[in-house]
Amino acid sequence: MKHLSAFFASIFFFAVSYAQEVASNVADSVSIDTLGVAFADTVNTDYDSIDFSSQKFIENFSQLPAQQYYKQDWSEEHVRLKAVPIPFENDSLTLILNKDNFVFPVKNGKVISEYGVRHGRMHTGTDIKQRLNDTVVSCFDGVVRLARQYGGYGKVVVVRHPNGLESVYSHLNRIKVKPKQLVRAGQMVGLAGRTGRATTEHLHLEFRFMYEHFNTRKAIDYTTESLISDTLVLTAKDLHRTPTTTASATSGSSSQSQVVPAGERPSVHVVKKGDTLYKISRMYGVSVNTLLKLNNISENSILSIGQKIKLK
Repeated sequence: MKHLSAFFASIFFFAVSYAQEVASNVADSVSIDTLGVAFADTVNTDYDSIDFSSQKFIENFSQLPAQQYYKQDWSEEHVRLKAVPIPFENDSLTLILNKDNFVFPVKNGKVISEYGVRHGRMHTGTDIKQRLNDTVVSCFDGVVRLARQYGGYGKVVVVRHPNGLESVYSHLNRIKVKPKQLVRAGQMVGLAGRTGRATTEHLHLEFRFMYEHFNTRKAIDYTTESLISDTLVLTAKDLHRTPTTTASATSGSSSQSQVVPAGERPSVHVVKKGDTLYKISRMYGVSVNTLLKLNNISENSILSIGQKIKLK
């Protein structure tokens, strides 16, 4: 009789566990209606007004971040789409980073494999040891571009950020976001695992700019789990490009790269093709933070040709 009771108890426990697992899988697979919430406009986006904490989605290409780089280039199928012209100036480019808007993607993460050639092949990211189902979060605010099973990456999430960077989180056990979903820095995108080509549970973290990977240590101090600087300088070599074949970010005028003496500084600068906040800052000797305050814009604002930027 005792054996019979134990048998029925085990059957009951199995049934409850199975029902809970099915319910969890169904909840994960439920489609969510796209909401009419966007990145304001692509010229002067007010990201502070956007609610990233709930499941909200963009509706059309004009609402995508980093339009000055990607135009309407978007894929929910592939991590890397194609080689595209990168706006280098003197074989480098500078991106603005918000140190206050960065969150390290995992907790208690130990780097177990670095970026670079490994076993004769290129390892395009940084591997951080994790336990099964540890939480993985987005490093910055952005929009999910890809969230799916993808070859050796296993279950992977790619987030596109307003400054043109894309962050890649792979080998996940579970994906917790969907394409076109707005995510806030620190918001969960998945649970750590060992899917795809992985021998242990870990997060494979990549940073890419215009689809080209570069060493995450260019931006992240793994000792303090924080950003190294509020600017990121990438060279053609960092992005594995040949300098002689890269595109120029300028409109052909070399005078824009020269520093204007303080006594000759105008009150406003009219934005031209290829201008960035960093470039304007360097040209007139005015800090980026000063430009942001004078013009009541954020570091993620996208400049438009003809726009007037106050310099004093």
